[in-house]
Amino acid sequence: MKKSVILHIGHGKTGTSAIQSFLASNVHQLEQDGVIYPKHASFEKAQRGGITSGNCPDEACKIFEEIRKEAETAENRARILFSGEHMFYQRIEIIQEIECMIGGFDFEVIMFIRNPLEMAAAVYHQRVKRHEETRELEEFALDEDHLLEAQLWHQNLSDLGVPVRVVNYSKTKKSTISRFLEELNCTNTLLTQGYADAEQRIVNRSLSAIELRLVRTVNKNFGGRVGTFVSDRLVEISPNVRPQEAWLSAGLVAQFQEKFRTPIEYFNQILPPDEEIIITYNNSKNQNKVEISSESEDLSSLAAAFNSALLDFESANVDRERLRMDLERLTMDLERLTMERERLTIERDELARDIEARKSRLAFKIDYWDYRIHALLGDAKFLGRRFSKRFRSAAKRRQRRCYGQEL
Repeated sequence: MKKSVILHIGHGKTGTSAIQSFLASNVHQLEQDGVIYPKHASFEKAQRGGITSGNCPDEACKIFEEIRKEAETAENRARILFSGEHMFYQRIEIIQEIECMIGGFDFEVIMFIRNPLEMAAAVYHQRVKRHEETRELEEFALDEDHLLEAQLWHQNLSDLGVPVRVVNYSKTKKSTISRFLEELNCTNTLLTQGYADAEQRIVNRSLSAIELRLVRTVNKNFGGRVGTFVSDRLVEISPNVRPQEAWLSAGLVAQFQEKFRTPIEYFNQILPPDEEIIITYNNSKNQNKVEISSESEDLSSLAAAFNSALLDFESANVDRERLRMDLERLTMDLERLTMERERLTIERDELARDIEARKSRLAFKIDYWDYRIHALLGDAKFLGRRFSKRFRSAAKRRQRRCYGQEL
């Protein structure tokens, strides 16, 4: 009898972290419903609501090694579930592995997709938080292509006869876990009763407008390592701060409508009517923008602006005094890093000048001995007048070059 395997491939920024946190916390309840969610080293972190990569290895070949390993001990009626959004970015490799194993396994794929406009903003936040992004959103958004890749996934899997369950996260984000359990066909009352609290938990939230500006400035001036530290600290201290909706120009929205016309039409034929993807321009998002200080201002002013704006977030359950102290300490650390960077720059410049000076002295010595050798050969009578004349002439040229450079 074929073993049943379910692959949850994301994609990213569609509630994957929340789903994985819930799954890691409910392994035994899932087993009662016939779903095996293999244990992973990241479970403890996921159970605390931390950001993880699911329960499968990063490389496609190793994922399917794990599938074979779990299948050896799983009951025939059990369904083996692996979740990892990094699978989404290995389509060709995953499809090839499924094609090789489809004779011995029943594969099924759960894929969450998202409105491209929302997706561009969400990915932008993540890039600023963890990948040193310094560009403005409008410039970055032009690179968005997740929905195009999702269409290729669906087409490739359909060609193999693999069922694909597609969910539009943009329309189900407030009930992501319950929607996921629905796609799993889970009926365990302990699970269905337990997801309500999990739905309220925010995992890996996006940054607010002021936080985004702060981290982008840190990335630009101090690099992504410091920026990642700052963003992680902000999210950890205030997990319930509500991110501000991104505003995109009408021109960019029109470009998105044209770019994603085909995949939107494709998925809207698959999705239920209440989950259809619609790209529209919403000018109201441009209202009440948060204003903060210029990036040219020092970090102390930026931190002060952040503190001031944070007071307006009534929903944020944060120890503000602790946050202010942390930000002040962070500002001092960043200023110290700036001074250290300036010191290292001075040392680097001094070293470069020393190297150039050494090179100059070495070049002079080479030119000098080149001149002396030609002068000696010019005075050598055994070479004859013709060759002596040539060497004397060459010696004069080298003498001018040698002492001209030295002067």
